[in-house]
Amino acid sequence: MASLIYRYKFRDEFLSILVDFSRIHQYDAAKDFKEAFETFTETNRDIINTETKYLTGNGYNGDVIDKMYKSARYYFKNKDYNPQEFKKRRKYIKQDKDFIAHVDEHVLQSIRNNIKPAKAFKKFIDDIKYADILSNETQRLGNFLDSDTDIHNKIKKTYKNRYFIQKKFMKEDAVEEEKAATGFIPNVSAWEFQEWLYWQNNGGRKPYWFMTNDKKANDIMRHYDEVMAYYNN
Repeated sequence: MASLIYRYKFRDEFLSILVDFSRIHQYDAAKDFKEAFETFTETNRDIINTETKYLTGNGYNGDVIDKMYKSARYYFKNKDYNPQEFKKRRKYIKQDKDFIAHVDEHVLQSIRNNIKPAKAFKKFIDDIKYADILSNETQRLGNFLDSDTDIHNKIKKTYKNRYFIQKKFMKEDAVEEEKAATGFIPNVSAWEFQEWLYWQNNGGRKPYWFMTNDKKANDIMRHYDEVMAYYNN
């Protein structure tokens, strides 16, 4: 009799991609996270289809995309994930500052014009303005990667990551400007902040609201001094 699989886990190759996505969007609001995940499924369609076939082939009957979404949104983002668990560690390739500067330039223009990541990347690689910098980066990556496909995917991933990072920074800057204009008002309540201080001093289980509410967690991670001042006045 064939053995049953009671826990259907993602394979390491896909898991590393999903964990990277979750970390980049760790503090996104629910709406922004959902939008980013939809883009993620589009740009990683091939590997997602492969992983879906793997899970269903092993007997998983649930919604694989939903499983991926919930894992990224509710599990990995609040988990200290140890990369050493992977059987194979990916080769680290240092980024070229000049290339990143050109990518950011194009990314910022694309975000301001409401161009989606996939379409923005296509415009980037087709723009004659960036032909030389793309050629230089392709040659540089050729020293680390074995195929044209790997080089293209590396450039695509770099562009996509910079897109989401810059979009996140732009939203955070907008929030900061609004708070500067209106005065800082924390999302976390006085009682919740006291609960956080108690946890810091005594340990135990981390407050549930910190794990589930992005805005309140952001207050603690980015505006700790302001929250402290607000409730000490």
